[in-house]
Amino acid sequence: MLRWWLAGIVGVLIILTAGCQGVEQTRVSAWLQPDTVTLVSFPLTAASQHYTFRADPIYTTQLTLARLTPGLPYKAELRDSRGSVLATIGGEQVENTILLLAPDDGLYEVAINDADRDDYGMLSLLVGSQLTLNAPPAANASATRAAVFSPPPQIAALTGALNPLPCSVRTVGSTNVNIRSGPQTTYPVVGSLLPGVTLAVIGRSSSDWFQINLDNGDKGWVSGGVTILEGGCEQLPTLNVPQTLLLNEASSANFSRTLTISNTRDELLLTTTALSSTYREFAITVLCSGSVERLHWGTPEQPAFACGQSITLPFTSDFAQQSIALALNADSPQDVAVNYTVLVSPL
Repeated sequence: MLRWWLAGIVGVLIILTAGCQGVEQTRVSAWLQPDTVTLVSFPLTAASQHYTFRADPIYTTQLTLARLTPGLPYKAELRDSRGSVLATIGGEQVENTILLLAPDDGLYEVAINDADRDDYGMLSLLVGSQLTLNAPPAANASATRAAVFSPPPQIAALTGALNPLPCSVRTVGSTNVNIRSGPQTTYPVVGSLLPGVTLAVIGRSSSDWFQINLDNGDKGWVSGGVTILEGGCEQLPTLNVPQTLLLNEASSANFSRTLTISNTRDELLLTTTALSSTYREFAITVLCSGSVERLHWGTPEQPAFACGQSITLPFTSDFAQQSIALALNADSPQDVAVNYTVLVSPL
């Protein structure tokens, strides 16, 4: 009989045989069905909970304990039919523990104690024969130790469902991708996303750019056209980020988009580059096609102008940005579509 204290490691392999002398058998509260994942919820309903199973008389029996909630504190003991403790499992760094028992027809018990009754989480138990779980035979365990450390597919799938990978973004090809300060190529480059590197995604813009966290604590944007999302991105929020249109005194600028029932509002941030004088005016005109009567534009608080109308906006060196909004009427039908172009010319 081998007895191990298992703490501070990721996976543990133990070959156990029956026949130990021990104390009086402890009461068992549940039966572990072969090849079926049993979930243990924390806090426990009692000071400890007990699960029993019968070993396989022909094949090696594999018992897997997998912590489905990262960092969940617990202590588990594997006991034989006499109540002797064969192995003790615990420690904050232990995520997956696999115990192998030599062929035997005896009864075994797993006693689980709650290390901290205020913690909530889940632990999974799975028992099966070496043939069913495709584990290596006990005699060859030392040569295949790394393979045994991986949890069985049943637990791996359950762990992935309960703890999905966070939403992240990576490059599509083998070249660097620019990280910009805003969701448009007109924004300055603030970094690079290297091939093979993933970064956590905060949200996306309506124009298919992804906002990410940078190492220095700032936020940046990468284009969805040259990157791909991975992980749990189903609930990724769409951020209301204005598009930026850079203005200069030498030429006109324009911006075009389409508003539909799935995107009923756009906000455009008009930004001037360095002005030669402290004051300059720009003419703003919005041209439309489609259901033009459904679109109004103007200040973000109250877009009151119709398609085809023009206004004049002043800019100074201290007041170099102004926003305009373009929005569909609230009563627009489901099939509405308005193509618009914002024209900005220096006066």
